[in-house]
Amino acid sequence: MNQDVYIYRKPQKYREIDSRYVQENIIEKVLVNKVEPLKEELKLFVECVKEGKQFPITAEQAVLNLRIVEEIKESGKGKIKNHEITQD
Repeated sequence: MNQDVYIYRKPQKYREIDSRYVQENIIEKVLVNKVEPLKEELKLFVECVKEGKQFPITAEQAVLNLRIVEEIKESGKGKIKNHEITQD
């Protein structure tokens, strides 16, 4: 899995240098913490079980997350319906 995030930006205006139009694109690399999310979630789950703590993700939130992922997968374009997530 690739965890690199790049943001590509184009300037709002062109400029002229030596009778040529110049456009400088900007590429930003966003620094992300490179951890495997599922591994971290499982570690947290085991920790909660061992210490008798409440797991921070409810069953309802997990089901909603799965529905959203399925919609993204089915659409193939990354567009999803508006889902409201509420925290108690």
